[in-house]
Amino acid sequence: MKKIGLVQTKDQIADVLREYVISGRLVPEQEIVQEELADKLQLSRTPVREALQLLEKEGYLERLSNRHMRVRAISHDEIAKAFKIIAGIEYELMDIILVRDIDISGLNESFGKYLNSCDTELMHQARVYELELHRAVSEITGYGYLANLHQRLLAGYPGYVIMKSDKGPAGRVKSVKRILESLSLKRRPELKAAVEEYYSDLAECYAK
Repeated sequence: MKKIGLVQTKDQIADVLREYVISGRLVPEQEIVQEELADKLQLSRTPVREALQLLEKEGYLERLSNRHMRVRAISHDEIAKAFKIIAGIEYELMDIILVRDIDISGLNESFGKYLNSCDTELMHQARVYELELHRAVSEITGYGYLANLHQRLLAGYPGYVIMKSDKGPAGRVKSVKRILESLSLKRRPELKAAVEEYYSDLAECYAK
């Protein structure tokens, strides 16, 4: 396991451990001892304990009777359902944008940056812009609680696929463009179908 080192917050540590679980570096049923993990990562025990507690709440880990943690075995069906539900939440957020007639020029500007990055060798930056587009959807609604919930969900499996999958962001440009065009034209059926298709594609990428 790669050492993190330096001073890190529980959220930063949780981000790293969450990726380890999703990527399979921490395998299902693997037991995690807080003290041993802190030593391996060269971090103090308190933020490591808090990070593990956070991942337990998110469902990635489960507590054992000996107070250690264990990586939960999450089935492909559960993960596929998660992608489907996140798609539904994102569509509902976009519906809020339509109902409230919120200006989406910022989303279109972000898409331009995403598109330009896809046309260059800056693939990592394109991935960052793609993820930021999703985050911006909930941010512009002005609904803080829903935005926080949406973005916590994005930090899991969808965010991992966007940032790490073999299929790069250029392969998803058409899907993202279809979503934004449907949103601009206020075509709800097309928008819902486009969002569902996009997240279905992410789920398939993760399954591979």
